[in-house]
Amino acid sequence: MDNPKTRLKRLFLVATVVLLIGLVYYGWIKITGLAIPCIIHTLTGIFCTGCGITRMFVALLGANFLLAARSNLLAFILIIPITLFAANRGVKYVKHGYTEFSKWEKTCVVIFIVLATLFTLLRNIPYFSFLRPI
Repeated sequence: MDNPKTRLKRLFLVATVVLLIGLVYYGWIKITGLAIPCIIHTLTGIFCTGCGITRMFVALLGANFLLAARSNLLAFILIIPITLFAANRGVKYVKHGYTEFSKWEKTCVVIFIVLATLFTLLRNIPYFSFLRPI
């Protein structure tokens, strides 16, 4: 039976697995200095929306906020709104079993996609090279 307690356990398990994978990857980077390269940038030379996110998280864990912002400004700016969005979705899922997006949630997703698209376009124009990961 799918009740709030079962959904909470399921959500906690997924969050724990994601966190553990992230911590193992962080440890790997700190020990070896090796990170997974961006496939899009490697194949095309284009900086995608996600280029620099790993460096941003590593910098955040080291409390180097300037380096984090310079690694991926969009992700740095949106980390709190996206975290709140995900937490809100988690609460709705646990309490009510909702998996469908409400109208305002769909609007937020569209805004995130538009921002990501604009960010990707801008960071690949030479004039906006300051948006590229360092």
